[in-house]
Amino acid sequence: MKSRPTSAALAAALTIFASMAAEAQLRGPNGCRIGNPEGIAFGPYTDGQTTPVLSALSIVLSCKGSAIYVDAVVMGGPGENSGDMLDRRLRAKKNPDAYLRYQLYVDSARTRVFGDGTRGTEGLVFPPQQRTQHIYAELPGGQSGPEDDYSDTVVITVMP
Repeated sequence: MKSRPTSAALAAALTIFASMAAEAQLRGPNGCRIGNPEGIAFGPYTDGQTTPVLSALSIVLSCKGSAIYVDAVVMGGPGENSGDMLDRRLRAKKNPDAYLRYQLYVDSARTRVFGDGTRGTEGLVFPPQQRTQHIYAELPGGQSGPEDDYSDTVVITVMP
């Protein structure tokens, strides 16, 4: 049996909800935003391949006013396809019943799940002297699906 390529592109999958938290909005110009809203691209994935596909995204914060002196926190939601931060899924564009599982992490070893701080997940903390961090992604091997483009959207919140 010959393997067929499955395109698992997560390009533009992280919809950046980079507006400031409500408290920061009330303070006006004192807050942070993501200066480089992008997505994570996994690239091609062969149906049933045994090795994972790894990717990463650099997050660069731009802060103003009193926010330049305090830690900023970036948190991620569950993704629109599963509603669960611990079970994120890419959905096929042409066949919406087909999924590929993936996960986002705050560490390069891919052991600490990126999320909102609940259920064992963690947000990214940006100290004042370090306004660039990374989100690491993994599309595990051993999955099957129809040849298609797969995507998900994860809302990201920045505080302050």
